[in-house]
Amino acid sequence: MLVPEYAGAVLTTAGAAGTSGLTIDTDEETEGNYRYNYYGCESDHTTTQQAMRVAVQWKIPEDFVGWATATTALTIDFSTESITKTQSRVDVYVFEEGTSVTVVSATGNSVTAANNWQSRREANSPISITAGQGNMGNFAAGDKVVILLDLYSQDGDVARISDITFAWRA
Repeated sequence: MLVPEYAGAVLTTAGAAGTSGLTIDTDEETEGNYRYNYYGCESDHTTTQQAMRVAVQWKIPEDFVGWATATTALTIDFSTESITKTQSRVDVYVFEEGTSVTVVSATGNSVTAANNWQSRREANSPISITAGQGNMGNFAAGDKVVILLDLYSQDGDVARISDITFAWRA
């Protein structure tokens, strides 16, 4: 599991230029009694979404023989302040290091209830990528997974990402 601040993460702008900021903070989900460390993007731009990118790498362990289940290889906990994807959303792109071909993507993610966390811990629909999705099944021991997480915001509606969990077996 990777928890913000992700080791070796690179933070940059993504998409259209404008005024946006990246926050690294913690949030307590009072209903579930969970605390989330997170990266958050907030823009005061009123006509177009602005974006920040968090790029992170994970080296697949040498004893990796496959993803733990066919249903979940990777989950990302996230929250948006709006249920409207044009206000705040999270896009995810997965690559193998050294290639420019997207292995898999999950775009347009926003919450079903504003300000709620969609997380593995609370069992309420985090961003999930399956072992059979795209070319996830092609990863092998020692490969480096590159994950680009684009956080979009408009009108002050924050997009946040938290834990990244890999479900693999040895």
